[in-house]
Amino acid sequence: MNRFLIISLLISLSFARINAQVILKNKEQISRFNGISQERIFAHTNTSLFLSGEYLYYKIYCIDQNTKYLSSLSKIAYVVLISENGEQLFKQKIKLKNGVGSGDFFLPVSIQTGSYKLLAYTNWMMNDDIDTFFQQNIHIINPYQVTQSSQQTFSATDSSGTITKSKPVGPVSNGPLALHLNSQVFKTRSKVSMTFQGKNKNSFSDGVYSISVRKRDQLPLPLTQSMVTYLQNFKQPITKVTRSNPSIYLPELRGELISGKVTTTTNNSIKNLKIVASIPGENYFIAIAKTDAQGNFYLNIKNDYKGDRIFLEILDKPYRDYDILINEQPSLNYTKLQFENLKLNSSMANKIVQRSIHNQIENAYFKYKPDSTLSKISEQLFDSKQVQLYKLDDFTRFKTVRETIFEIVKDVSITKTAKSAAFLRIQGYNFGTNSGILPLVIIDGLQITNHSAILDYNASQINTIMVYRDRFVVGTKLYQGALLLTTKNNTIDIFQKNPALFSFNLLRPELRKKYFTQQYVTTKTSRIPDDRMQLVWMPHLKVNEKTGTFDFYTSDVTGDFEICIEGFTSDQKPISIRSYFSVEN
Repeated sequence: MNRFLIISLLISLSFARINAQVILKNKEQISRFNGISQERIFAHTNTSLFLSGEYLYYKIYCIDQNTKYLSSLSKIAYVVLISENGEQLFKQKIKLKNGVGSGDFFLPVSIQTGSYKLLAYTNWMMNDDIDTFFQQNIHIINPYQVTQSSQQTFSATDSSGTITKSKPVGPVSNGPLALHLNSQVFKTRSKVSMTFQGKNKNSFSDGVYSISVRKRDQLPLPLTQSMVTYLQNFKQPITKVTRSNPSIYLPELRGELISGKVTTTTNNSIKNLKIVASIPGENYFIAIAKTDAQGNFYLNIKNDYKGDRIFLEILDKPYRDYDILINEQPSLNYTKLQFENLKLNSSMANKIVQRSIHNQIENAYFKYKPDSTLSKISEQLFDSKQVQLYKLDDFTRFKTVRETIFEIVKDVSITKTAKSAAFLRIQGYNFGTNSGILPLVIIDGLQITNHSAILDYNASQINTIMVYRDRFVVGTKLYQGALLLTTKNNTIDIFQKNPALFSFNLLRPELRKKYFTQQYVTTKTSRIPDDRMQLVWMPHLKVNEKTGTFDFYTSDVTGDFEICIEGFTSDQKPISIRSYFSVEN
């Protein structure tokens, strides 16, 4: 049976729940689970030795353990950097598309010199031991701290497992592709042309690749694995689900999975409660989930968003009778991690200082070499629907939203109840009916259920009002139209303080970036210092399909450089390429 169908069946079944885990209830569910292939993660990093003030770049490849092809199962991966004392320096959430994703982390000047471990995994992988997570030893040197705490020994090996040498021994190509350079020696600020070709002389094979081009470290650095080597040494699953240990972590199949639980101190039922979720801000998110018999609920977020807090509210119920909790990912046990020792000595001082100088110059001119965010604007609820837009600066301004609606906005009315509460109504296209169904009201991406609060809001802060008149459904909730308001400066704090709202911080997925690549086709930047030691970091390598070529430019830094390419061809063949060149004045 198809593994997606098996997982869908498992998810649709009734589970008991403990925190972020579910409990398989019978032997059949356990057997089905144990028949599903696990995932493994490979992370391609730009190096394994960093100075504070540099960027740690990485590309994630999520791989099916059985087929050793890219996996499209999980849509989210997690990347953490752990210190020797078990401190988590950062944790990032990475969106996966067809098994790949990318991210970066700036190493601040507050970071301590020492040995670290980079881990990468998915929620589905948490059903196995931490030994099966991707692990990369990382060394970080902080040249700005006088007192260094790391005084251990250091194993001086390079990526091939041999003693670090001043000159590379030659190119290495594992997989069906070979790489050819137009020269082995280049001048500063000159173009380097790479050509890809199949080893059997066929044309370049398109695929999913990442490339790092940087100066070879003159300092010893931890061992790194290639994609091909990693696939040859896959660690088999350690944990099997049994009747005595029936709890599992669900894969994030449809996007970012957020789950939680509703509890009550009364005799009220917690089954079939409607939970409205809002993540306000640009690219807002609105959804409605329903609780199961135990009060558990799930939200799947596919689109990008920019907010860092989620607001939850129970519809049609008094909030004082309930409490909402969000399930957090459990803390990992880092005690089994083994770190590679690091020791600094005086012979490294000049090399560290020189590298630090290059780094400081680059950071000083960063504004001239910016990266950019590639995340496209996600389609919102009403982007493709017919709405009436009111730009309030085009009209006479009124004091409140209530007056503005009364004087300007068509097809919207205000109804008062016996208890003096007010509700908005939106007239549908069938004028002969008045169903009494309320509209959806949103301000800057936050759903407002208390219409009275929005009516008394200062209209001078409102930028636009949009009216949608058709009926529509969100989750299981039917609405008669929608009223969408945007403010001038995202001034919605007053609504976020609503006591009926439960708010939680979010670990937002990293936005995909396009990294800066230096070009010297004009003289516009010729007077700007170019101290790049990282000549190229491109997690999604784009190669000229007709010629199979890729070009980049050297900097003012001289010495030996390494090209490192990892990835999969279009027919799922792994590749790992290392090539070398020199730069002279």
